[in-house]
Parts: sequence; structure tokens; C-alpha cells
Amino acid sequence: HLSVFAFARIPLLILLGFELDDKVPVELYQKHRGDVEGWVWPEDGPPEEFEWNLVREGTSDSKVALILSISGSVSLGEVPSSLIDAAVFEIRPANSTPNPNLFRSRATLDAFARCYQDFLSSLEAERGDVATIHLLPAVPITAAIATGRHLMRDVQPEVVVYDKIGTQFEPTLTINQK
Repeated sequence: HLSVFAFARIPLLILLGFELDDKVPVELYQKHRGDVEGWVWPEDGPPEEFEWNLVREGTSDSKVALILSISGSVSLGEVPSSLIDAAVFEIRPANSTPNPNLFRSRATLDAFARCYQDFLSSLEAERGDVATIHLLPAVPITAAIATGRHLMRDVQPEVVVYDKIGTQFEPTLTINQK
């Protein structure tokens, strides 16, 4: 069993999650700010719900872009021009505006992970030729780690993780390379 209190750039946290894998029991803790400072999950109420949607159809069968608008919104205009031919999908809160304080309970983290896994399963079933997912994240720490943990090693597409540097997203690292 591992308890993880992580704090780093989002791409590194996604890589950490990938290396941790989902085979070992891991308890993730979110750094909270505002009224309740610290690493304790402040709420046990109903979780936020998440949904994924196709934002733009693409012409390439081998790559897709996935926007994670959770702690902030990533617009279609922020998708790098090198991905003009990629289908673009987005995961976002179903009933809330993306914001940094969205993850107030473990149940919300679990709901995000389920939505992300549903997206990956649907991608595999409906677009089996996808070789690369280009990931543009605006997520809290625990969502970043969960994103990496739920990639099935050597089975699902490789993931190119982008980091927002200044005003644009730049590719930072690639994980799950075959």
C-alpha cells in the first residue's frame, strides 16, 4: 500500500502515475487551498460527475487529442497547430465549471477516473487504429496521477503529454511507447 502526497509539474505527475500503475493499492491525497488548507479530503458528499465529448472530428486515424478541462478550461484554439488533423476530445465536469477546487472528495477523484477509463475503452472500441493520444491537461494533482495510473501498459496507445508553457501547450514527454 502506498500513500501519495505529490506536488510537481502535471506531466511529471502523469508519468509518476504511469510508473505506479494500478496494480498496487495507492491512496492519493489532494493538496487543498482556501477554507480548508492541507492534504485531508474535506468533503464526503456527492461527487462531481464528468463527461467526455468529441469536440472536433479529425482526418487522421492514428492520433487523437484529449483535452482535460478539470481545474481550468482548455479551449480548442489552444490545441497546437501540429494536431490540426487529429480528432479532439474533451473530459470536463458535467454540471460545474472547471476550477481548481473541484476535487473536494475522493469520490470526485473516482468519478474522474471512471470517466477517463470509459473514454479509453470507447477509443479502443471505436477507433482501434489510434497509435497516439496527445494529452493537454488542466487538472489537479490527483487527477494527473490517476491519468497515468489508468493507462494499460503496452496495450493502449502511447501518450504525448503537453505542458502549458506561457500561453501555449508544448509536448513534454511520451509514455507507454511501444
